[in-house]
Amino acid sequence: MESLSMPRIADPLVPGDWHQRPGWVFSRADDRGGFGPGHHAFFRSPDGTEDWIIHHARTASVRT
Repeated sequence: MESLSMPRIADPLVPGDWHQRPGWVFSRADDRGGFGPGHHAFFRSPDGTEDWIIHHARTASVRT
């Protein structure tokens, strides 16, 4: 997964205001047994005060 950023004063509806950051946010880590990343989901905390994002990775290099 890659990451995008924009200046605080930029307009998020203008595609040219977004900039791709170099490198990956998540990537494979074969030497540590992480073959992903997988998909993600967004959730609200039980008390409704926080937004959470959960990611998962696979622990096998082949699809099962």
